Amino acid sequence: MSDPQLPRERLLNGAANSMLDEELLAVLLSTGAEGSNHRALAALVMQHFGGLAGVLEAGPGELLTRRGIGPAKASRLLAAAEIWRRMAARQMPVRATCPSPKELFNEYLPRLGAEAQEHLIGIFVDSRGRRFGDQVLCIGGLSGALVHPRDVYRPVIRAAAAAVILLHNHPSGDPTPSQSDIDLTNTLQLAGELLGIRLLDHVIIGHEGFRSIASMGLLSSESRAA
Repeated sequence: MSDPQLPRERLLNGAANSMLDEELLAVLLSTGAEGSNHRALAALVMQHFGGLAGVLEAGPGELLTRRGIGPAKASRLLAAAEIWRRMAARQMPVRATCPSPKELFNEYLPRLGAEAQEHLIGIFVDSRGRRFGDQVLCIGGLSGALVHPRDVYRPVIRAAAAAVILLHNHPSGDPTPSQSDIDLTNTLQLAGELLGIRLLDHVIIGHEGFRSIASMGLLSSESRAA
């Protein structure tokens, strides 16, 4: 007889909204690893990636290097992450116009203000200049050496966006763009032009405020044109 307290049984009994993140992850993992059951493995995986969001934002290579995660577990996690991203994009209401840097600051600071790492987010814009979704593109040091244009633009292309606004947080609180921020923006702007995708802006936020690289005159007028 199955244990009603196990994560899978709790899920089937309609208790999903009261389950811990690690319990939900344990269901996806299904089995444990040598020396630990699936619940213990889920806790270790969450600790390694910094929480459930970090697990779902990890790429195949990152997942497969984690002890206890093989191709079967990694494929289930990747599928769950893709479903999550698609549903998030579909549920975001289409706006009549692109949000301003100040509106983006107000919207995303509560989401990113407590993060200890930089998160680069792509905000998808359609051919009529309307925002219709977003996605975390990268977590960690955002230098040109670490962020490849193909990884940034792959989700943008998949979403069929005509343009994109980039946004990232500075955990220090000071939103002043670094030279690395400016260099990365220039690289991504050029890559976007080759792909036919306009980079409308790169907004940097922190507890001390926000900066718009477009407003600072560091994007060409061609890329900012709607």
